[in-house]
Amino acid sequence: MKVLTEQMLRSEILNKDVSEYFIEEGVFVTPSAKEYLSSRKIELKIRSNNQNIGSSTSSPKSYGIKEIENMGYYIDYETKKRLDVKPENYTHLYNNVLVEKNHPRILLRGKLDSLLALIVDIQYQFKERHEDKLLEYLKKYQKLIHTILYSGVSEKSLEFDTIFGLTEEDIRKISHHPKEYFGCDHIFVNCNMHYTVIKLNLIRTAVREVELAAYNALKNEREDLIKILNRMSSVIYILMMMAHTGKDITK
Repeated sequence: MKVLTEQMLRSEILNKDVSEYFIEEGVFVTPSAKEYLSSRKIELKIRSNNQNIGSSTSSPKSYGIKEIENMGYYIDYETKKRLDVKPENYTHLYNNVLVEKNHPRILLRGKLDSLLALIVDIQYQFKERHEDKLLEYLKKYQKLIHTILYSGVSEKSLEFDTIFGLTEEDIRKISHHPKEYFGCDHIFVNCNMHYTVIKLNLIRTAVREVELAAYNALKNEREDLIKILNRMSSVIYILMMMAHTGKDITK
């Protein structure tokens, strides 16, 4: 499931004068992204596989994208009170449900956006330096974050399967006992290490921040997301060990 966030839109069209924005079928557009397009009076259109960019398009609903329904009123997520007008300091959580813009769940979405931006930046550097194997791992990791973003907006639960082919038990064992799998003890990052280890460590710490933000926002609601994010930081540590030793234990 591809996800279009507000940050992605801002990066692409911030300084452009456009009246329409086209997406492919099946792309999930976050509420904040829709709100950004609406604030700039840009019409969201769906481009089907057999249509050119200038063709007329159908409603996003027909392609499974859940639009914010115009019910004529809003609901405050915290108080459950009805609001006839959307306050300026509120934003959409989902559908017509609103929260203040500094709500923990909105802060979590911002952390996830920042994490995606960091990963894309490091992907670019890995691509320039032909770190092809690590680049492929990060592409898969990026898709997992898109899935988490979608789950947070759609309120659909996630069940842990594998990351890079590693089960939950695999991740726990490998990250806790590196000597058994890599032949070396735990590493403490320093400036003498290979640049890939240093860059991956930035992702690891950013994921930890996302995990804490998720706990603050969802500790009584989404244990599934908190658990997955915990494993995601551990699996980045495994990538760091792979980059440090040159040993790929996921094969």
